[in-house]
Amino acid sequence: MLAVSKVKMGFTDSGQYICLNRDGTKPIDQSWNNLNLKQIFEKNGVEVDGNISNHMFRKTRGNRVLRLNNYSGEAVILLMSLFSQISRHIRKLKDFTI
Repeated sequence: MLAVSKVKMGFTDSGQYICLNRDGTKPIDQSWNNLNLKQIFEKNGVEVDGNISNHMFRKTRGNRVLRLNNYSGEAVILLMSLFSQISRHIRKLKDFTI
């Protein structure tokens, strides 16, 4: 999916990055993003139990999808697919239940 997005955005070289640092010399990495998230939360007085990180948003989205779909097997398959933790063979199963 990212490869398709790069093509739509006009990236022709697979070595090009979508998000670069201010100098345009390196891609933005997870540690930079986590540091900035912490600063944003502190600046706005947002208190969170545990660590503030990219992963926090991933877990929140996953929990919401499960809850909205009554913790169904389909919701689990959807999340596994979204998080790239599933083989394409399982994605093809239509009546999968846990």
